[in-house]
Amino acid sequence: MVKRKLSWGMKLLIWAAFLLILGAVGCAVLYSYTGVYERTRPELAMDALMADMREDDWYRTIRETVPEDNTPFESNKALFDEYFESFLRGGTFSYTRALDSSAAQPRFAVYAGRHRAATVTLKAKAGTKSGFGRSEWEVERIEAFDFRTALTGLTLQIDAPNGYRLFVNGVAVPESYLTASDIPTPHLTELERRFDIRAGYLRYTIPGLYGNVTVTGEDGAEIAPSGAIENGVCPYTVDIYGPYSFRVKAPADATVTVSGAVLTEADVDHVCKDIFAGLDDFTDGNAYTSLVYTGDHLYTKPEITVVDSNGREMAPLVGGDGSLCCLRGGDEVPDEIREAVNTFYSRYMDYASHSLNRAALGALLEIVVPQSDLYRYIRNSADAMYWASDTELSYDEFSIDHFDFISDRCFTCTVHYSASATSQSWYSESSYDTENGYQLVFVMYNQRWQAAAMVGLDG
Repeated sequence: MVKRKLSWGMKLLIWAAFLLILGAVGCAVLYSYTGVYERTRPELAMDALMADMREDDWYRTIRETVPEDNTPFESNKALFDEYFESFLRGGTFSYTRALDSSAAQPRFAVYAGRHRAATVTLKAKAGTKSGFGRSEWEVERIEAFDFRTALTGLTLQIDAPNGYRLFVNGVAVPESYLTASDIPTPHLTELERRFDIRAGYLRYTIPGLYGNVTVTGEDGAEIAPSGAIENGVCPYTVDIYGPYSFRVKAPADATVTVSGAVLTEADVDHVCKDIFAGLDDFTDGNAYTSLVYTGDHLYTKPEITVVDSNGREMAPLVGGDGSLCCLRGGDEVPDEIREAVNTFYSRYMDYASHSLNRAALGALLEIVVPQSDLYRYIRNSADAMYWASDTELSYDEFSIDHFDFISDRCFTCTVHYSASATSQSWYSESSYDTENGYQLVFVMYNQRWQAAAMVGLDG
């Protein structure tokens, strides 16, 4: 049997029919996919979100997602409030695909006008999976845009004395922001430059500030920037003098050391009054002078040591003004000498603590060397004592010590006390605490020990 071959035209007709059928199937599939695609576009979820949200809705929703504060000195939520009011309020909200968006997880950037507001992340809506593996979408989360990237950041660089308390926006600056020490000090004295260890200035660096900044010191006063902002760094310098000072009285042959620096003639404030003036007949040439050393505006709390000419450390006494007084002495004395000092001081306080009493004045002058400066001072004070208030002292501490024999006919000693005082005048009464002391000079005059000079420990 002979098979008939299909003609070329028939073959062409069959092929055309096949292509038509294939095209129809493809069109049906494409039509079906187009419908699914239209229903599952993530933009539909975004359009619905944009239609539902009003400006204040965006404000509240975004604000809830603002991250925790990155510094203790300003609130991220407060910064967001400023950002929203300054840049977003009144703008038309719109969206666009975020750069990190993907088919599996669509993400959109939301803008108010031209300013970024938030990022919206979508997720597949449960139960909506259809053909072609596609699902409808719903909002998974709305996150605040890192609005700080749209603001001008500022770093504070604050130089302040060691131990000085700083506050930024009312919050104390903790040591964790300390970045450098031994910063050049604005008013460092020549004396403090010689200290072994200096407190100096410290530097605090506070990055990542975006809002208004107020820097204040421990006294509450605002500190202004000390220079222009460069590369985002705003410098501050606490331009104050150091808070510490000292005053030391010591014999001229003693060595005074302050925080490792040996004081020299240049550090002498003045030579003390010569307490042996007019007493050459009693001192046998052994009189000495005392010097007062002072230092002010120090940033380092001074550590003071005084060593006498024999290399022994001298324990200081505190004068009435808080100054230190180092005196020679330590000799053992018989009771009769200590009694002579005690008698003089008792009579002196009896006279000085009350209005003029002629009997008390006479009893005091009776044990003071005639024609000495001390004798003249007491006698000339009588007129003023008419107006003196009556004062009663209740001693908390009282000591007579630092006996130092200048010769066999002259010695010095100290009287030091702290007491509670009650002063009574014709119109008022007052109570106060007092601490003071004196250096006394006694000489052997008319066969007995009599007072010849008296100066305050801070004199």
